This record gives sequence, structure tokens and C-alpha cells, in this order.
Amino acid sequence: MEKYKILKEQLKILGLDAINEEFYPKAQEYRKKVLDYIDYLAELVSNQISRRVERSINYRLSKARFPVIKTVEEFDFGFQQELDEKEYRKLLDFEFVRNGENVIFIGPPGVGKSHLAIALGVKACEHRIRTFFIQTSELVEELKIAKISRTLSSYIDRLSRQSLLIIDKC
Repeated sequence: MEKYKILKEQLKILGLDAINEEFYPKAQEYRKKVLDYIDYLAELVSNQISRRVERSINYRLSKARFPVIKTVEEFDFGFQQELDEKEYRKLLDFEFVRNGENVIFIGPPGVGKSHLAIALGVKACEHRIRTFFIQTSELVEELKIAKISRTLSSYIDRLSRQSLLIIDKC
């Protein structure tokens, strides 16, 4: 049992929380079923990676400052006949981000521009792309404040570090 305590402490120091929680019960399970120890280790590592990726995505979602979470799956493309779903879905490969290109959604109120912009941003976060969402009015206000407080260059620098900047007019 001493080895158990030492290993738990070592895993804690390494920040391997998922492995720390699962290694002993999984070891018992694998021992009873006489399963391969490589499979045991692979499962523990896979679960640790999954947890780390999930935390990374959740962190990016919180940093993006979306007013609400909207997804592509929730959007009714059938409701907007003039919207080309295939063209929108091409954006989800994020080639435009890698190429440093801009995307602009144009249309009358109520057609789903904000929903689609947020959904694109959410997918970007899932792909671990640095994303930031801001309303136009809020951006203008923050730029004014930054200019007055003489922090404009650092504010612009912070915005420029984002891979995907979504500016929504509401």
C-alpha cells in the first residue's frame, strides 16, 4: 500500500489527475480479467489526454467570451434557403484562419449571422484555435478607454494575438 501512496503523490506532482483517479481501480480490473498491461497503460494515457484536451477547449471557450454558446448542429439551414450550407461548412476546416483571410457574414437582421459566427468560433475553440468574440459597440468602447488610458497599443496587441477575432454587430 506504500507504493500506492507514493505513486499517487508522484502523479499529483506531474499533474496527471485523470491517471491518478483511475490507475488503481483500472489496475484491479485489468488484473482480474488478466488483460494486457500495455492496454492498461494506453487506456490511462488516453483518458488523461482526453481530459487535458477537454480542459483546453473549455478554457478557450471561456476566454473567447461568447455571450451564449451556439453550435452548427443547432442551426436550421433549411430555414435560410439563400444560405449555402456547403460554403459555410467549408469554413469549418479553418483554412481561412491559416491563410490569414477574413470572413464577413452579410444579411438582414434575423437570418442567423450571429448564430453562425458564434458556432464557427465554438468549433474553432474545439480545434484549439485562439478565438475572441466581441460586439462592435463593446469594441469601440474598449478602444476609446484604451486610448484614454494610453494602453491602446497593448490592447491592439492582445487582439492581434487571437487567431480568430469575431466582431459582431448587434
